[in-house]
Amino acid sequence: MRIKLTIQQLKKSQMIPINYQYPLSVFIYKTIESADPEHADWLHKNGFSNGNKKFKLFTFSKLSIPEFRIIGNKIILESGRLHLIISMLIENTIESFMVGIFTNQKFRIFDTITAADFVIKFVEIVPEPEFTETMKFHTLSPIVLTKKIDNNGYKFLNPEDDEYPVYLRNNLLEKYRAYCATRNIREQEYKIEEIKILSKPKQKLFKIKEGTPEENDIKAHYYDFEMKGSPKLMKFGYEAGFGKDCSLGFGCVKAIEN
Repeated sequence: MRIKLTIQQLKKSQMIPINYQYPLSVFIYKTIESADPEHADWLHKNGFSNGNKKFKLFTFSKLSIPEFRIIGNKIILESGRLHLIISMLIENTIESFMVGIFTNQKFRIFDTITAADFVIKFVEIVPEPEFTETMKFHTLSPIVLTKKIDNNGYKFLNPEDDEYPVYLRNNLLEKYRAYCATRNIREQEYKIEEIKILSKPKQKLFKIKEGTPEENDIKAHYYDFEMKGSPKLMKFGYEAGFGKDCSLGFGCVKAIEN
């Protein structure tokens, strides 16, 4: 399921942190919790597991802000309205319910210095594309992938690395297996045959929980890519996100028409 939020500022020309992903992720959790506390608590603590790895199967785009200025590490919002895409792996039967719980919600984007208040004016369901054996995607929020290098360390991968497509494929399959295991769904033999990077990657650095003891740096990339394989996995990646840390606002994509 995918929804588009039309968001209204409650005050003019508010300021938000340039690293706004974590506050938005918290808002999504709290909105789900307001409707189903038990499910939200389980999602926050556990998600879907595959071995020692945990996955939370939703993602969201970067904020679409028609007019803005950047001063230091802050964004000055010159537009009254903003837009956000939220994509999640849920049953079709509760789509209307999810639209209802987000509509008219008020929330705050903040850090240790600034805070800005908003209300969701409209929520609409985004029609999904037709999923085929060959799909092209464009990132609405950048993709994160890492490679373990020792017992406690890892490095961020670049889409231009030769091994990058393998890690992108394996991450998608791990999440799919976790979903099947948790939902007691019989896992079928779906395959990803090929992944091609179609555009020059654009790297961006993020700080999660900036200014706190838990601050964490993330390196992510915007790019277009082509994937060949099972349509079921194309749809799964489209809804749950590609790569790591999707629930923090990474790995959200849209389909590119051929």
